[in-house]
Amino acid sequence: MSDQGFDKTTETVKRQLTSSRSSPERLKDSASRKSDTESFTDSLDSAKRGSGSNHVREVGKDDTCGVEREWISQTQEPKDNREPIDGAFEHHYIEVVDAFDDMSLREDLLRGIYAYGFEKPSAIQQKAILPCIKGCDVIAQAQSGTGKTATFAIAILEKLDLNNRQTQALVLAPTRELAHQIWRVIMTLGDYMNVKCHACVGGTGVRKDIRTLEEGAPIVVGTPGRVFEMMNRGFLISSSIKMLVLDEADEMLSLGFKEQIFDIFQLMPNDAQVRN
Repeated sequence: MSDQGFDKTTETVKRQLTSSRSSPERLKDSASRKSDTESFTDSLDSAKRGSGSNHVREVGKDDTCGVEREWISQTQEPKDNREPIDGAFEHHYIEVVDAFDDMSLREDLLRGIYAYGFEKPSAIQQKAILPCIKGCDVIAQAQSGTGKTATFAIAILEKLDLNNRQTQALVLAPTRELAHQIWRVIMTLGDYMNVKCHACVGGTGVRKDIRTLEEGAPIVVGTPGRVFEMMNRGFLISSSIKMLVLDEADEMLSLGFKEQIFDIFQLMPNDAQVRN
């Protein structure tokens, strides 16, 4: 897919999210919900197919996301320390930062990163961490084992308001096992920040989820079914959520979570940042 085609797809995704979140009454109309869900997920599927290995697509529309856009010849070299994303003649330039120390991260987070065992960012981390921190909507794709989980975990921890007990970041995963794995990564990276993260998954006692959410969980990692149940019952408050991550989004869509994911989007603030 060309960058132009990708832009149209991601614009469609954003329109779907904005439309759904601004019209919660559509939950009552099953036909409309099914139509909107299919349109939204088809757009997301198309966007995912348009992303190459180790590529980052920034969906942000303004210059604050650090995206430089211009028409160039394919024979032109990238400027400075930026890499072009393969596509048509229009390229997005993504800044490559090859050291965690150069990302202006909070000191306690840096300590957690190095204690985790990282010495330098992987390719996807070099390209994706800063766009996520800057507030861009990002679609990132890379092979397993390249540090994708740590990529969005670092961005979440950097942006977290440690004085706010309300949920500020929500991570959705297709399985309980993956949700617990993400939870462990976040807790380990945030060890020196005294951060609180809750794993909200099916197959566990609902009372524990309710108690933990009422006490306050700035970061929630969970599976779509349990997360939507907690949101729908009013225990997981979405008003302060600024960051939403869909991990393994294509797998979640293929496993039949389309309507649950769409319903969760309907309960999200309009200005929530989206990553997958």
